Amino acid sequence: MTLSANAQAVRAAAAGRTYGLMYLAFATLAYTDESAKEIHQVVADLQGDIAALEPPPLPGVTGAWGTWSLDWGPALFNIDENLMYVASFRETGSEDPVLTVLSIRGTDTTASFGEVLGEVFEDVRDWTHVKWSRASGDGSFDCLPDLDPFDSSVPKIATGTCEGLQRLRKMSPVAPGIGSGTAQAYLQSLLAKDPALPIVVTGHSLGGCQATVMAMYLADVLPAGTRILPNPFAPPTAGNAAFAKMYDARFPQGNVWWNTLDLVPNAFAKGDAATPGNLRFAEGLWQDHGGAGNTAFADTIKVLIGTLPEYQQPTAGEARLTGQAATTAFLDS
Repeated sequence: MTLSANAQAVRAAAAGRTYGLMYLAFATLAYTDESAKEIHQVVADLQGDIAALEPPPLPGVTGAWGTWSLDWGPALFNIDENLMYVASFRETGSEDPVLTVLSIRGTDTTASFGEVLGEVFEDVRDWTHVKWSRASGDGSFDCLPDLDPFDSSVPKIATGTCEGLQRLRKMSPVAPGIGSGTAQAYLQSLLAKDPALPIVVTGHSLGGCQATVMAMYLADVLPAGTRILPNPFAPPTAGNAAFAKMYDARFPQGNVWWNTLDLVPNAFAKGDAATPGNLRFAEGLWQDHGGAGNTAFADTIKVLIGTLPEYQQPTAGEARLTGQAATTAFLDS
């Protein structure tokens, strides 16, 4: 297919950090009406919010030269527990996407107790690992924990993360959602027409963690050479060092966005005293900002360091944003 100069420019810029705020907007929109109990309201508001977004910014280009639209979804698990959707940008007068974004919602704190519990399960069931070959395989999508979680020779992800991926793989749009079938099937239909279409996978917090494994899964099942650009925001660690190494090799053009004062991306990598982005860093952060006397927190960190299997955050495209915190004197005033 023939692309306009604007479309070519957007695709060229999609890989770097130029569109970081735009990808964050899609991660944020996954929380649209998270407290709504009427599904038609969720669908309508998500459609409206996506359509209201500006075109991808380009130097010297002003005005609405195209529009964003909800292409597929939203897909939901247990009403409020997990949400995922696919949106695309198209030039005015064209039916072919210039850029497509798959977004996964993070923890919905307004959901019912049971649904929040399900999200927490995905967040913190980290004491056992599942081999990636099993988590991403065909058949039953088995998340049976590995018998030796401390064996770091093969890529593995947390059991809770595997359960979340299993849900995402099976989900289809809810009535009156847009499209049908799984997200994988819909993306395959787009790629059949345009194999060069960039696919951004994003999400925040729990959604960011799931974005890392969903991107990996899509890279396994979509046609070879598909341009997948993961951009998770503040993601908890999904897997071990072997998984992070595989991720880094597969997505050199992706980004991992996190703030240095955010504890979530530091869970649950152990690291060492000199390495940021780990549990020991979390303990030091607490001590540096008024919590030095809280022995319960320090004891909890020690338990996690002593009992959790290995975790490591991917480093390819690491976008580490330096945070600032109020001083203890200010907090005490």
